[in-house]
Amino acid sequence: MKRADRYCSLLFDKMSVCQGFHYERAKQYISGYEDMGSLGRTNKAANHALVFMIRRLRLQWKQVIAYYFTANTVSANNLKFLIEEIISQLQNIGLTVVATVCDQGTTNVSALNQLCAKQHPRQGLQMIPLFLGKKKMYKWHSMNKQYLLTPQNLVIFQKKTHKL
Repeated sequence: MKRADRYCSLLFDKMSVCQGFHYERAKQYISGYEDMGSLGRTNKAANHALVFMIRRLRLQWKQVIAYYFTANTVSANNLKFLIEEIISQLQNIGLTVVATVCDQGTTNVSALNQLCAKQHPRQGLQMIPLFLGKKKMYKWHSMNKQYLLTPQNLVIFQKKTHKL
């Protein structure tokens, strides 16, 4: 895979889900409680899902890579931890996250401000947060060209158009 094909953006958003419990007989497990993956489970009923998705910048695909069930909101510290954990795992498989995309919720802004206060230990890169509403997020990902401004230069990613 070409180096430029390894660049991706990390998108995340929280959405409401219906509360409910389900017993999974094969796993001897009751789902429906708050479940934050490596941060653990609680006995609170989940009513939101926090979804993480990556989108390649040059190639035409996106993929949900993680989701967590939360009771109302997640703390900025926990969100920061999850973002760092996901980016680390993506880097372990050879992908490079060059931007994060989310709405301007106070938890998101706080977590990304904490992340931007330090450089990534492995690459010395600064995190670039993009705060977009849902309509702008869709528009940004459906444009023919995407621009990414870094301190060193302006990178332009030209999307391929396919004719039928």
